[in-house]
Amino acid sequence: MEIWKIVPSVPNYEVSNKGRLIHIKHKKIRKPFIDRGGYEVNHLLNGVGKIRTYRRHRLVAEAFIGPLAESVEVDHIDRNRRNNCLDNLRVVDRNVNLLNKGNYDPVIVANIIKLHQEGKTVEQISTAVSR
Repeated sequence: MEIWKIVPSVPNYEVSNKGRLIHIKHKKIRKPFIDRGGYEVNHLLNGVGKIRTYRRHRLVAEAFIGPLAESVEVDHIDRNRRNNCLDNLRVVDRNVNLLNKGNYDPVIVANIIKLHQEGKTVEQISTAVSR
């Protein structure tokens, strides 16, 4: 089931758990553009009347997870930058996000993700993966 929530940083828009974006007043689904990095983006009017470019996955995370610090990143678990479904996104630090970017063995990546979700430290994860 698709669930819609207002995006706090751009209150004229709602985003769904499926990664779709709609203008509240006009009831129009906004189609994304693809930026140079391969991410879906939209040019939106923010709460103070300025147009800014927003990455779609950050809007979904902000609406459903809560406010995001500038220091955190929103990771696409399946590495597909156009899959902005809530269940494919997680808020992580830079180090964990980098682990999910390269051409790693999917079994090792799954193990790293599991260890991270269990609250293991970077050192504990490195030790477990290098075995």
